Amino acid sequence: IEHLKEPDLFFKDFLNKVSFKVIIVSTPDRSLMNDIYSFGPPANKHHYREWTSSEFRKFIEKFLQIDDQYISNSAQFTQVIVAKKLI
Repeated sequence: IEHLKEPDLFFKDFLNKVSFKVIIVSTPDRSLMNDIYSFGPPANKHHYREWTSSEFRKFIEKFLQIDDQYISNSAQFTQVIVAKKLI
C-alpha cells in the first residue's frame, strides 16, 4: 500500500472488482522507523506514504472491517491488518 500514489482510489476500485473472504494488507509502521513526526516524503524513494499503526487502521477502516492488526516483522517494521469486506 505504501507504493500506491492514490490508495483511496485503488481500494474503491479493488473492492468493487475482487471477491474475497479475508484480505491481508501490510505496510511499514512509520513509528517503529523513528520517523513518527516526519510529514515529508518517506526516506524510501519508492514509497508515496508511510503510516503509523493508528493512521493505517483509520485508513483501512474506511473500506474494510478489521479483524486483527499486529507487527509481523519488527526488524522490517512491518505492520499487518487482517480484514474482510464491510457488512
